[in-house]
Amino acid sequence: MSYINSMADQNLLNPFPQDTNRVRLQVELSPVLVSLLDHITAVTGASRAAVTVQALTEVLPVLVERVDGLKRRASEVSGKVK
Repeated sequence: MSYINSMADQNLLNPFPQDTNRVRLQVELSPVLVSLLDHITAVTGASRAAVTVQALTEVLPVLVERVDGLKRRASEVSGKVK
């Protein structure tokens, strides 16, 4: 087996590598979200935590942009009210 093939196989088994420098976070999810999360873990073989970290990593930059936009808009509106 070549090095490239073994790396590809390793990525299929754990497509969401884990960073060891993390802070623990406990969340409560609805049954629908848990079901979706379980589906992803069953298909990928990755842990719930790994899938959750990957999802947050992909989505948080978009959410930060939205929040920054809301903050700018709120500043504009409050400036017009004064």
